[in-house]
Amino acid sequence: QLHILAVILVVIFLLSNFALQLSAIGRCCEILLVSSMARPENGIYIIQGEVNLVVTAMRRNSRWSSHTHQDDEQDPLINSFSQLKDVLNTISDLDELAPNEFLGAFLEVIRSEDTTGPITGLALSSVNKFLSYRLIDPNTATAGAAIENIADAVTHARFVGTDPSSD
Repeated sequence: QLHILAVILVVIFLLSNFALQLSAIGRCCEILLVSSMARPENGIYIIQGEVNLVVTAMRRNSRWSSHTHQDDEQDPLINSFSQLKDVLNTISDLDELAPNEFLGAFLEVIRSEDTTGPITGLALSSVNKFLSYRLIDPNTATAGAAIENIADAVTHARFVGTDPSSD
């Protein structure tokens, strides 16, 4: 399972720019070193923070800045984060949630052609954080499917250009 994690991070390494590549190598080594650490008890709050971070970045983007609340419900990317927030507010332990349930919204953003490169990068960073903090329990029956979904999303990531000087 750690080998799969290392492969995912190497793929992230190949998709990112040089500065991020060095960071990814460091993260890969760090994850492998701390792999024996226990999962934090505040995993739900970590995910909620990442949801807020990605959604805020999306709403600041010109595509979503003119959206009303009704538009948010119709937009599949924003709606998936909204549904995830609702689920996170109803559980008391991360073990009540399958990894694909909290990863899904982030993986959709990574795969989407409608998001900009910086937003895709935020979603990738969120997934990296989930892996770093071991929020995906390798002992659950659905961990393998979650890792496969991460690998698929990362290999199909879209970094849509916005402004060449800022991308």
